[in-house]
Amino acid sequence: MFSNVHDEVLVSAPTQVDGGQFTIEKCTDCILLVLDKTASISIDGCRNCIMVIGPCRGSIFMRDSTNCVIHAASQQFRTRDLKNIEARLYCTSGPIIEESTRIEFSPLLMNYDGIDKHMADSCLSPFANQWFRVHNVTPESSKFTLTTMHFDSKVPTHSVISEKLSEKFRRMFQKSPHGLTFDPDESYFYNVSFDKLLGPYEERAIILIKSLDDGPNAKSMQELYNEARQVIREIFRYSTLPIDGQATKDSVRLIHIQDMTLKPGDYEKILQLKMDHKTPGGKIIIIEFAGVNARSICNGALTPSNFVINPISSNGDSNGNSVRPQLVIVDATNTEFYRSQLYQYCHNQRRS
Repeated sequence: MFSNVHDEVLVSAPTQVDGGQFTIEKCTDCILLVLDKTASISIDGCRNCIMVIGPCRGSIFMRDSTNCVIHAASQQFRTRDLKNIEARLYCTSGPIIEESTRIEFSPLLMNYDGIDKHMADSCLSPFANQWFRVHNVTPESSKFTLTTMHFDSKVPTHSVISEKLSEKFRRMFQKSPHGLTFDPDESYFYNVSFDKLLGPYEERAIILIKSLDDGPNAKSMQELYNEARQVIREIFRYSTLPIDGQATKDSVRLIHIQDMTLKPGDYEKILQLKMDHKTPGGKIIIIEFAGVNARSICNGALTPSNFVINPISSNGDSNGNSVRPQLVIVDATNTEFYRSQLYQYCHNQRRS
């Protein structure tokens, strides 16, 4: 618990909370770090504070607070009676606000030592962020904005807190506790572009990372998510490499990431594949890039000479896609069909 403190930097390190409940109340002019997994978080009566909260399996409920910044990952984020708040969130169910004004939401970009394990232990996928799906319970009195414009520096700047607290926060990163960083290039989470429409000459590239194995060799959530993050990072890296030592490649943008859970037989049923056997249940990560030559960039980035998760199969799947045992780069002729089928299945899962 952080309670009744003023002008302090407080850190709850990994294993100190270890999945339990945590309370933050009546704090002013503080930097408050909860770098651990929690079951739920209650925040009450805080003024001019920066809060950084690791994965919360349940709900973060923030009430009666003003001029605060919160960086947090949770299943649910709820507010009541807030004013002048910057909320940089990972939230799987969409934030809920009530009687709150001048709330600015943006996606969480953050990392610290052990966050991948904390996310997996909290049953949170890094690819299910619904920070922008805000449910305003009191639209007549609550106001909020959405932005993705805070990601050009390694230490974030904040407008709703005092300059003194901002400077203290910047100085803290000269020796960052537990590897804490907000550098977009090192973030555990990814910022997905709001621009979903294709521009002139652009194409979509869809990558599937599969863990369809219910046996002893099944990947853990932590392993699967780290592999998916590695794929995204490598594609961005490859897209900036020079060609013949001169011009750079065409850029790509990440426009969708989706984590879906399948029951046995779902994979071939959804994609209308002819299989000799029923696939087991498991997880699939869908990654979609857009850009001129996006598919060529993805194929180049993920060739065995550049990138290895598993050896490439000598055979494609039944639709001719480039395949590794756990990775598929969807062929151009199948992209729109796969995209439609998989996203519709994900939509139905969210509604059920």
